Amino acid sequence: MTHPLPGRTALVVDDEFLIGAMIEEILSSQGVTVFLATHDAEASAYLRDNHIDFALIDYKLHDSSTESLSARLAESGVPFAFCTGSMAEEMQRRFPGIMVIPKPFSESAILEVASALVAGE
Repeated sequence: MTHPLPGRTALVVDDEFLIGAMIEEILSSQGVTVFLATHDAEASAYLRDNHIDFALIDYKLHDSSTESLSARLAESGVPFAFCTGSMAEEMQRRFPGIMVIPKPFSESAILEVASALVAGE
């Protein structure tokens, strides 16, 4: 399957660096430039200072959530999906219409959702 991802820019937000790095590797292998953030302030700076085509974000970060970040992404017109573990079903109820990639994830799940996000622009 051909993915419309080469040349795109993604924001990946996950407080578990190794998980974020795995997502970064998957996307980078498809020609995506990835900004990897482990907390809200870092993600907000990337969003403010760069053009972002799409974002994959974990909902729960250490002691906070990315709810305010998801609101900023929506306001900025950046399509995003949640990549989360224990809260996948709750996220689908709380944020109808927003895709959720449940953890553990597969490479194909990341690429399918990323492709759908950029195709829906």
